[in-house]
Amino acid sequence: MSKRYYVISILSIIILLALITIFYPTPTSFKKTDGHTHTVPSITIGAAIDLINSLVWIADNQQYFKQAGVNVELKPYPSGKVALNAFLNGEVDLATTAEAPFVFKSFEHEDLFLFSTLGSADNEAKIIARTDRGITKPEDLKGKNVATQKASAVHFFLSSFLTHHYITSDELNISYMKGKALPQALIDGEIDAFSMREPFLQQAKEGLPNKTIIFEAPGIYTKTFNLIGSQQFVNVDNHIVEAILQALIKAEMFVKQHPEQAIAIIAKLRELPVNRVSNDWDNFNFSISLNQALLTSLEEEARWAIQSNFITATQSPNYLQRISFTALKKIRPTSISIIH
Repeated sequence: MSKRYYVISILSIIILLALITIFYPTPTSFKKTDGHTHTVPSITIGAAIDLINSLVWIADNQQYFKQAGVNVELKPYPSGKVALNAFLNGEVDLATTAEAPFVFKSFEHEDLFLFSTLGSADNEAKIIARTDRGITKPEDLKGKNVATQKASAVHFFLSSFLTHHYITSDELNISYMKGKALPQALIDGEIDAFSMREPFLQQAKEGLPNKTIIFEAPGIYTKTFNLIGSQQFVNVDNHIVEAILQALIKAEMFVKQHPEQAIAIIAKLRELPVNRVSNDWDNFNFSISLNQALLTSLEEEARWAIQSNFITATQSPNYLQRISFTALKKIRPTSISIIH
């Protein structure tokens, strides 16, 4: 091989590598809609381990976030309320939480925004009570010590449940605890009943074999789980929210097309038996959306918080101005039914 031919070959390889770099960006870059290549953002999301929040975990497991052009680190929290507090404390960039904690914090933080619902359920929250304390029907809760997690979805469910059965909160002794403390408090006899969700209900049931009853009320309250962030993601980093929602929409389709595989993934992540997850799976509607019912719930829960004197405010925020429609409208406008 001549020296000239060798030099030409080397130059050809260099030019070819340069062209590949230009037209096929590495995983550390992505193209926004403006046509320019940008560094892939790294985002931390406070992600509750609730089953209703499964889409974010599926998206991470299937690497849909990376495929959408964003590096996402999920930080697990025992509940959406704790995840939201972590966001407000600056521990994470975004959070997933139920609408009730969002409502409570919206009175204090004007720059708190909701970008999309990720899942919903109308029979997730329930009340478990000790039958050996004379509780066999809802009316038997009167005069009993009932606990829940304050300013949360299960707190609102308890209020709705009591109203549904014509029981006033004054007829109970209501106390507030962290979710993880509730099962042991019931087992130890510190309380007679509590309002919560799985896996805490099962923990209490297993700790008191043949001594508990669970009260359900499907349809009286629909809990939603939502993606929450700051005004920064509305005005500056909305493209990041778009990428995240694109990944979550792929996760939604995966769950619908491969439910058994999705259940197996979540069961492994949660270290739960597959049958435990599958038994509850049909309770959830996994859908990336902004529904009119969400707005109604936000407004109703805000009124409840004010009327119950859980907050000092006398007027609710305008939730139409606290929901950011831009990202979802751009990638799947048919998922928005809120009139705005």
